[in-house]
Amino acid sequence: MLALDAGPYAWLAYRMGYRLPFGPAAVLLGASYFPVLTIALPLVFLLFPDGELPSPRWRWVLWSYLTVATGLFLLGYAAMVTVIITRGAHLDASGGLAGWDHPSGSTAWVAKVNMLFPALLVFWPVFAARLMLSWRGPAGTGGSS
Repeated sequence: MLALDAGPYAWLAYRMGYRLPFGPAAVLLGASYFPVLTIALPLVFLLFPDGELPSPRWRWVLWSYLTVATGLFLLGYAAMVTVIITRGAHLDASGGLAGWDHPSGSTAWVAKVNMLFPALLVFWPVFAARLMLSWRGPAGTGGSS
């Protein structure tokens, strides 16, 4: 809900010119949907149906995924804070943070953050395949009869 409310708030503060407090916080909260969709939702596939890993062998996969996802999350927010501090909070026409798509100067490292996203994408088909393969088991073990 915060992300849904923060987007229009940031739009009013930066695109419409209203003098509202906490504008930079609204920009950061507007991007808070990203961790939910890209980090938490894929874990549902891995931990379905009982909230536990399928076997202890999956523990290293889970920790690898959480390491990459947390790194992407933290670097993404650090990049957003850097852009806001160095260039100020300006929104583009779509409501996104201006300077994020084409960073330069002291914010050039922001472009490197997006390179972690493909590493995160590798895990998603693995989680989905694990879930589909669990449906093939014998009756009483999660599969169909």
